[in-house]
Amino acid sequence: MKKLFYFLFLALGFGIFVYFYGINFNNMSETDLVTYATTWYIPLIFGLYGLYALHIQKKAGPEDTHALKFIFSGKDSGLLLTTIGLIGISGIFGAIFFIIPLALLKPQLKVFHLFTALMATIFWVLVLAFFLIFIFPSL
Repeated sequence: MKKLFYFLFLALGFGIFVYFYGINFNNMSETDLVTYATTWYIPLIFGLYGLYALHIQKKAGPEDTHALKFIFSGKDSGLLLTTIGLIGISGIFGAIFFIIPLALLKPQLKVFHLFTALMATIFWVLVLAFFLIFIFPSL
């Protein structure tokens, strides 16, 4: 049930993204596209981190006291390959930013997946706000 909850958020965010940038792109100004970015950004981040953290919580054993330690331990090759793929796609800084929210909580926490998804969403909204306030206007 938890997995479906996060998958729905991920699908909603991706669906809105496809609508704005794939279907309705020519009907929107650049300002509109930037203004509505949070409508797809927030559910996409929340769903992605929720699924990722839920997987970590489900697979991590009692000896895995930190999510990062579990990810890079090689115990779950799919998770490790996903993280390495992320490094390949987004570079080292993107990967570091991705794993920051995962490093803050222990997988043994009962609501690790929810807190991780919430913290990651807040973190990435702050990164987006920084970009929109300080970098985007000068482009």
